[in-house]
Amino acid sequence: MDFSQVLLDLASEYGLIGFFAASVIANATIFLPLPIELLVFAAAGLKLYNPLLLGLFAGAGAAVGELTGYFLGRAGNIALEKFNPKDSKKIIEFKKKVEEKGMAIIFVFAALPLAFDIAGIASGLIKFDLRKFFIALFCGKVLRYIVVAYAGFYGIEMIRNLIF
Repeated sequence: MDFSQVLLDLASEYGLIGFFAASVIANATIFLPLPIELLVFAAAGLKLYNPLLLGLFAGAGAAVGELTGYFLGRAGNIALEKFNPKDSKKIIEFKKKVEEKGMAIIFVFAALPLAFDIAGIASGLIKFDLRKFFIALFCGKVLRYIVVAYAGFYGIEMIRNLIF
């Protein structure tokens, strides 16, 4: 199954809701990037949608999709607590250190094209508060996709003007 084609079909057939769903799928994959950013960039560049709304829908979908990493980390924590209580204590110590700046770190990882899966799994592993995690994740992903959408909206026109 070609997931890129599935994403393209969802986005083109169902509008902004399709972009939300495609973004959920693209971001739910662990360590397997799918090209949702390219679809957002192109759709905005073709002036199919308002870039602000497009970024909001795609970013919200990305935040929902990225929860898979968090829950994978939580499952790993449960297994770790059962089999190795000594390492579990180390995780608790690490968690205390991260609590103070955790939301900022999650926001930055979500907003930048970094390997967010690692941050999501680590957050789940240390049992970072899910509500705080999701707020930081949502804000970072929405900002990222709004930037991508506006880059497409204005960037494709600039490229056209340079070439022609």
